[in-house]
Amino acid sequence: YAQKSEYFIHVYDSRCIKEAEFKTNGLAMLKPISRKLRQELNGRYDIEFTIDIDDFGKYKYFCDNAIIKAPIRYHDEIIYQLMRIKSVTKKMVNSGISSLKIAAQHIFYDNNDKLLIDVRPTSMSGSDALNWMHSHVFNGWRPEDIRFTYTTDITSITSAEYQNKSLTAALIGADNCFVKRWGGSLYRDNLYFSIKKEMENSRNTCSIRYAHNMTAVDFSIDSSDCFTYLIAKDNFGNTHSEYDETVPNKNNPH
Repeated sequence: YAQKSEYFIHVYDSRCIKEAEFKTNGLAMLKPISRKLRQELNGRYDIEFTIDIDDFGKYKYFCDNAIIKAPIRYHDEIIYQLMRIKSVTKKMVNSGISSLKIAAQHIFYDNNDKLLIDVRPTSMSGSDALNWMHSHVFNGWRPEDIRFTYTTDITSITSAEYQNKSLTAALIGADNCFVKRWGGSLYRDNLYFSIKKEMENSRNTCSIRYAHNMTAVDFSIDSSDCFTYLIAKDNFGNTHSEYDETVPNKNNPH
């Protein structure tokens, strides 16, 4: 969504690593002119926002790699999420007013800096596989690294191989990533994440608000990718009688 914010964005030093450090107001606080949030299931989670170049020099703290705490509307309330700044663009209009356009990724993507050179969780449950991957990152976890807590409720047993993959790619990006091999939906909340059968806190996450200046609205439903039956074949082309009935509609299978 894109909107003008009534809430401040806090900025912190890039070297902050502990949750307690982000409970303060940080180095500076500025109210964005506008902001746009993008969050995808098992995918990107980032924000773009614009701030004025203020007379007090607070804008200087909003530099590359700094950490921000941004207000996010979730479950009809405002929560704050940590993001790391990835790009800063200075803009000036004809009137001479200058501003900064800033792009930041959710702090979860700090896991991009952790490499799996040759890690093979074999015949493991989701919980054991997560622990195995986390404990076998290249060069281990240093004192200066941000440490995430995590959990999963996935008990299915399977295997995967990760060679020269970031921890993020191994979780959600690669062809054989965790969410494709073990399944599940990724939930991110500051320095915590979970991968569960149903995304944590996912109930009733969306609402549409009608404003007094709304003159029209369009709704559409696209069922082109919907299917109700899945028939399995093995590597030799043999059809198996077992199937997953994803929608109880035997009279109109897709």
